Amino acid sequence: MDKFWEEFETGEIHFRDKWQFELKSEFFPISDLKQSEYIQEFFIFIPNSLQINSQTYTKSDFYHDQTNLIRFKTPDISFTELVNPHNHHSPLTRLMEVKSDTPTSTIEFELKLFANIFRSNLRKLGYPLIFLVEKAHNNDEFGECKYQLEKLLYEIGQTLNKFDDVKNAILQQPNRLSLQPIFGYIKDMMSISLNSTMTGLLEAVRSKQQPLLHSVDQSICQLLTREKKYRESRLEEPSQFSTDPGMNESILYQSGLLNKFTMDALQLQTKRLAVDQKFRTLVAGMAAAVAMLLFLLLYIWQGAVFVINSLPFVIFTVVIYVLKDRLKEELKNLSYKHMVRWFPDYTTEIRSPSGNTVIGKMHESFTFMESEEVSTDIWRLRNEGYHTYLDMIKRPEQVIYYKKIVGIYQNPQTITSRLQALNIIFRHDIHKFLAKGSNPYEPYVTLDPETLELTQIFLPKVYHINIILKNTYLTPDLSQKIEYKKFRLVVDKDGIKRIESLSHNGSNSNGKHNLDTRASV
Repeated sequence: MDKFWEEFETGEIHFRDKWQFELKSEFFPISDLKQSEYIQEFFIFIPNSLQINSQTYTKSDFYHDQTNLIRFKTPDISFTELVNPHNHHSPLTRLMEVKSDTPTSTIEFELKLFANIFRSNLRKLGYPLIFLVEKAHNNDEFGECKYQLEKLLYEIGQTLNKFDDVKNAILQQPNRLSLQPIFGYIKDMMSISLNSTMTGLLEAVRSKQQPLLHSVDQSICQLLTREKKYRESRLEEPSQFSTDPGMNESILYQSGLLNKFTMDALQLQTKRLAVDQKFRTLVAGMAAAVAMLLFLLLYIWQGAVFVINSLPFVIFTVVIYVLKDRLKEELKNLSYKHMVRWFPDYTTEIRSPSGNTVIGKMHESFTFMESEEVSTDIWRLRNEGYHTYLDMIKRPEQVIYYKKIVGIYQNPQTITSRLQALNIIFRHDIHKFLAKGSNPYEPYVTLDPETLELTQIFLPKVYHINIILKNTYLTPDLSQKIEYKKFRLVVDKDGIKRIESLSHNGSNSNGKHNLDTRASV
């Protein structure tokens, strides 16, 4: 259950699958600034035994293995605010005010936005409630759990009833019958989300076997049973009695389609451009101009020294032509190397859903760092909490440095106040990191001191990939804040075994400790 729920934590690295890890980050604009800028830096420490370095793992390899998914952050509108008829930010309130001439696309957008908010609220409320139940030990704590669970169930019921009212009101209009399938898709998405969250809560409640929670158990079961019957009438609900894997694959496929359908309300258009694509022609042109100038100067000079069409004249002309050609290539390569040092590898324009407005930009840079290039603060965090065995020995590692700068523009005329913050999911595939890894298990022979028999056991062979995340941003009072987080990927030849979030002291510019990246990324 922990693995399932940990993916909802913002700012925490978690599994995507056995080869990929993810980091979900949220970036908020500051109202007093025309452009809010956030800097996110990854320091990835890889053991030398995996043979990952600048020769075996190139910049193109890194960007091929990496993905950035960019969309609007789901608006923070609680269940109570969703059903409040005076809250104009609520999609349900806006849908109740639909007129006969309201464009169908507007209604569809509000329905999709509502589905995202509904799912987000379930996750935000369900996650802490599970831990509240798991940590409860006495009647007072279980009483608080019961109150919070009943409150959640009540708010869910109110929201479902409000959605039904909106559906009935809109579909009563003769020109809105085409929206009936859309309402069905939204209801399907809500039912799947309810099943995911409420089964997690029910499992936590039953793990305590607490009589105080018996009535909550029954209420959750009633909700789950009702939703299951609904899905059986609409979707290909999986059966626990089926022995054919193919019979149960449809629900995940349908869920994926529904997810893409509802996420459309938050999707942004992006345009990614590499620095070499943008400046390579300019650099090549300048290098060619300098080389040609030198060639002409030498050609004019030799015309005054050698007899035209003589053998020395011809030989020297060939020599200075070769010199010109080599100089052009060297100048181009040298200029390009300096250019990429000062410019990002990629720049991504983040555009509004219509594509007409640039609402932000993201710059990305990747390199391998030498040990002396890594700051003392990062080395201190790298070594902090390390197991004490051989702690005085320098660990042979390669350091990958990945930097991402996200800028968000303030443009209230074109962006609704509900959709301003950005949600960026960074995903990385470590498959190439493990190509040179050893077998996941190695034999180990030991002597039983009682029977004096030799016993062979197989021990897991793991590697530690340590990641330090550094976030730099301005707070609403315009003071700079720096935050650190440290993670360890425990991996073997077959992929990621687990991800550990390591405790440490993250210091900001004022010398205070801060571990919370939720406010910025």
